[in-house]
Amino acid sequence: MTEEGISPDDWLRRLRPFVGGPAAFQRERAPHLLISPAALKGARLVTSGDALSFRFELPDGRVLDRTITAIPGPANGPPPGDPEAASRWRNRWPQRELSPVPFPGDARPWVRLAQAERIPLYLSRPDDFYWKAYLPEQRALYVQINATEDQRGREPLTDFLAAAVADARDRRVRDIIVDLRFNPGGDATKANAFAEAAPKALPPDGRLFIITSGNSFSAAIITAARLKAFGGHRAVIVGERIGDDEQFWAEGHDVVLPNSRILIKSTAAYHDWANGCGLAELGRCYFFNYVWGVAAGDLSPTIPAALSMADYRAGRDPALAAIALPHTIPQRYQRKEGESRGSLFRALHEVSIRLPSWAPGGPIGAH
Repeated sequence: MTEEGISPDDWLRRLRPFVGGPAAFQRERAPHLLISPAALKGARLVTSGDALSFRFELPDGRVLDRTITAIPGPANGPPPGDPEAASRWRNRWPQRELSPVPFPGDARPWVRLAQAERIPLYLSRPDDFYWKAYLPEQRALYVQINATEDQRGREPLTDFLAAAVADARDRRVRDIIVDLRFNPGGDATKANAFAEAAPKALPPDGRLFIITSGNSFSAAIITAARLKAFGGHRAVIVGERIGDDEQFWAEGHDVVLPNSRILIKSTAAYHDWANGCGLAELGRCYFFNYVWGVAAGDLSPTIPAALSMADYRAGRDPALAAIALPHTIPQRYQRKEGESRGSLFRALHEVSIRLPSWAPGGPIGAH
């Protein structure tokens, strides 16, 4: 497939100056520009700001050329009627379109590329900020967190996650799978208690699988780091590289530029989830990370499982497939009879000084 005669890989190269961050983040964010003729024209990469030409290769090998006109109206989405619907539309991630589940309020007869008769688990509830399911064949509890924030009309995220841990204990699950691959962030403190409690709900031979991708960003990275740290040698990261480095800046505020009226965000607090914040970073590191921060090390996948077009079309989830196949798991993460549940790090953390729950401070992990 090509867009304006340019291959996807070549588009990534051309868009690199316009998308910051590591390569994993750029690959996930590039579609925001690729679906906007106006943005591509502003970047001087195409000549028309109203339409784009595409060449598609069909499953039977035929080639189809089409010109697609941009949807008219405000560049940021439809005019605000229902504020919640307008917000959903404006913040509509291209990754949301991976799910065959229709977008709320969109009744247009889209033809879906995914050909599976059943929607794969990871794409089945794209509009729920958090949900869980029990996988009896794997004796595993699957928890997908698509946003680290409370969802209107539902129980708070902290309550949901506490109930998930209780459910894991009641079911006597062997493994817990935490899927963060579509999570762009939120308030990381809402998952703090869960990251500590989830490993304790596992049996001695249990494992904690953490699924990540280039969409795992900000508070999702913090949650992945804390799950890995408290899970110790039983925590296994599966999928693709996170959308940022383990060290990043966050905790800022929005600023509207006076002339262009463009909204930008400034950040003032440093995070280091690989090495933790030491005395040398006092005044630089986010203060509360000295209370709940961890040194999780490298957050690259232990088990790489990238989504391919063939997997997507067939309705396969390479991450869950890798988890289900023991031979894909490195030997040092294999189950061991009678392995210890404790760790020196956990013991030290549990006796560390913590601020009371009423201590002031805003959400962390907000880039």
